[in-house]
Amino acid sequence: MSMYDHIRCEVPLPDGFEGEPLFQTQDFERVLATHAIREDGLYLVGGHYETVPKAERPHPDAEEGTLEERKGSLRWVPNLVLHPEAHGNFYFYGEDASGKLHGYEAKFMDGELIGIKVQLDPPKPDVPDTELG
Repeated sequence: MSMYDHIRCEVPLPDGFEGEPLFQTQDFERVLATHAIREDGLYLVGGHYETVPKAERPHPDAEEGTLEERKGSLRWVPNLVLHPEAHGNFYFYGEDASGKLHGYEAKFMDGELIGIKVQLDPPKPDVPDTELG
């Protein structure tokens, strides 16, 4: 089994496919990162945790060091980072409910989405199933 990154496509696909919102690609770092294709470019989807002030927690008066005091102490802050250097083509693919594979080629120039087209011959996995054991 090979590693891949996820693609969330937020623009209409040329064949009208509206299946699973996360596609896969092996054309990036292959670190299980999520990228978003939007009308204005390609983004890396990320975020970080931040500490919630005590006054905003569910139990602000809980005793220090207890589980009650820690509940709600962190929150996820999502962010999108534009890939301004995105230039060239990359492929992404996913399956519909019946198992049919949908493949696409996205083209970017200087960080801007030029277009997406259907890829008739989706990429093959790096390792054939017979080698997986």
